[in-house]
Amino acid sequence: MITRQDTNIDLLMAKKGIKRDKDLAKLLGISVSLLSKNLNKSVTLKTLEPICKVLNVTLKEILK
Repeated sequence: MITRQDTNIDLLMAKKGIKRDKDLAKLLGISVSLLSKNLNKSVTLKTLEPICKVLNVTLKEILK
């Protein structure tokens, strides 16, 4: 099981100037609560793919 702690999402967000989950959720077109639910429980490829696109990174870059 992959969790947010197993990813570089926060670091990559900071590099892109995205300071809060609220901002990432807006870019993804989803609610903050849905983003939080998807990132803080069990992260799936379905969750990571759009995040990779928004952050302009590969799946390999997002995973530690």
